[in-house]
Amino acid sequence: MKKILYYLKIIYEFIIINIKSPLFFAETYTKYQKQIVFKKKKNNVFAFIDLQTTRSNFDIAAYLIHLKTLELINNKTKINLVILPDNDNAKIKLSYQKEDKSRKFFMHLRHNNITMQCINIVENFKPNIFVLNNRAEADQIYSLPSKNKFPNNINKYKPINLVNYYKELIKIYNEKKIIAKIIAKPAYLSLVDNYFKLKKIKNKKVITITLRNSSYRKFRNSNISEWIKVYKYFEKNGYYPLIIYDFEDASIDNYPKKLNTFSYANTDINVRLALYEKSYFNFFSGTGTVMMAYLSKNCKFLDFLIYNKEYEKTVFKIAGLRKNQQFPWLNKYQKGIWIKKFSSRKIINEFNSINSKI
Repeated sequence: MKKILYYLKIIYEFIIINIKSPLFFAETYTKYQKQIVFKKKKNNVFAFIDLQTTRSNFDIAAYLIHLKTLELINNKTKINLVILPDNDNAKIKLSYQKEDKSRKFFMHLRHNNITMQCINIVENFKPNIFVLNNRAEADQIYSLPSKNKFPNNINKYKPINLVNYYKELIKIYNEKKIIAKIIAKPAYLSLVDNYFKLKKIKNKKVITITLRNSSYRKFRNSNISEWIKVYKYFEKNGYYPLIIYDFEDASIDNYPKKLNTFSYANTDINVRLALYEKSYFNFFSGTGTVMMAYLSKNCKFLDFLIYNKEYEKTVFKIAGLRKNQQFPWLNKYQKGIWIKKFSSRKIINEFNSINSKI
């Protein structure tokens, strides 16, 4: 009975936390119209998120971190987020990758579960948020001086390239040693605490392993058998390993049964981030969600990326990083490692090296 009550408490908290998110949208248009009155205020910046052109992956986190970093550099700057809908017949070039076009239903899930939720996890980021019904509502903003828009060359027919902002963040950090960070909200940390109590692992060292099992760029997918060896190693040595499945993978039939999991973390990135922060250590294998860790204030992690020349070119184009180069803001418990193939021995050795510093 006690366990049932604990489960009900976790479910209740999860529902209450998430039901609050949509409620502010009802007032958003009225607030938007009021904000227009102050649109030419020198430090009032309108930043766009275009759901019609974005792939709604975790690159949005770098864009949002960039916006918050602008506020940190100049505390007079006030960011307003203008979210353009993806239900228009606007004559704009889609930036979806080819394989995404046949998965439009999945893109809508990404909008709700990644793009909109990422706004909530940037530390002390409290922008005015305006969710528009159509592009025409943004016409007054497009005509603003460039200093009041972000990107400053935005127009209604030009997609926003979110991946550019990794390079911008590196440039800012190298010059000013300033960067905003991602951090879990207290309510979600409490929810994870309750889960740990329920599972009686409050005093154990939790190890998360986030797997990739995507339908595109399959060469980046996790080698499940090698990661299971890693899982067994930690289980044998008194840790509590916990698997986080791929967000895209609707079925868990591909995975061995009887592995420790936490399904809420699989579907809600706020819970996922709280879990990463509460865990002793976190492992990734080139998943999109690892960008939360790279931009996180409190996550300890290792990210293992499968190396090939094409992927290295892609990473260099996006972030300006070559093989084994690191983002300059990472701490000594955060690291990306390029590998030719997944090896449980390599993964465990890398952990033991970094674990000696914790």
